[in-house]
Amino acid sequence: LIALRIYDGTLKIIQWEDNKDLKSFNVRFEDLAIVDLSFTETSGDSIRLAYISQDSNGRHLKTVELSMVEKELKTISKQDNIETEARMVIPVPLPCGGVIVVGQETILYNGFLLADDHGILYMLVLDVDTKSPNPSVKDLKIESLGETTIAECLVYLDNGVLFIGSRFGDSQLVRLTSQPNPENNSFVQILQTFTNLAPIRDIAVMECDGQNQIITCSGAFKVTSTTVLLAREGAKKLVVACGTRVYYLQCGDMTIAEVANVTLQDEVACIDIGTI
Repeated sequence: LIALRIYDGTLKIIQWEDNKDLKSFNVRFEDLAIVDLSFTETSGDSIRLAYISQDSNGRHLKTVELSMVEKELKTISKQDNIETEARMVIPVPLPCGGVIVVGQETILYNGFLLADDHGILYMLVLDVDTKSPNPSVKDLKIESLGETTIAECLVYLDNGVLFIGSRFGDSQLVRLTSQPNPENNSFVQILQTFTNLAPIRDIAVMECDGQNQIITCSGAFKVTSTTVLLAREGAKKLVVACGTRVYYLQCGDMTIAEVANVTLQDEVACIDIGTI
């Protein structure tokens, strides 16, 4: 199953089966403002989701069960007034089950990778009582692994290799080592860096040694950078977003010229260029 929250108050469920057409239907949400949502593992055939919702009283954690026959959600449990900055739910595999709720200052309830706004990578470990007939989590332990780029997403690939996608700076492919580096006491080894010019905060066109160059001031927080771009043959037109400004540049044979620019009311997040 795939769950898509496209509109407030509505959840689209897509059934995906091999060699069959996709089937979808909509179910209604009681809550309008959904912060994060995830499927949870269950021991039976029931389908459950956990999500963080927000209203005028704060943020709340709710677990619901999806009925494929009646096409509706039934509330199973609700925890009111969790941390005001709670923004992520992580499903915990069986036999423990449940979810981890990650906030700015606290973690609610084996290993989970987490990253903060300062570019620090952590390992969250669940201390599970496996001797009990009903295994349960006794404690949460968190350990700093090292410093990386500021992560927007974390994708664990295999064999200790992790992709860290960033919207403030360069993305990274890193390996988690079993022993810390004696020089910086870090468990993170950077394998490859993927250049990211976004977000561009300022831009200028200047001439150097007879060639026009674009100078960009990119990034944010600790991952800021200044990048020099050279005009190359084949690149004729270029549109660049810089904060609230959009520049239209004309690229010739080793030359770059500003044709026009416009200032918008809000910052530009994405540009889609079409023809007229």
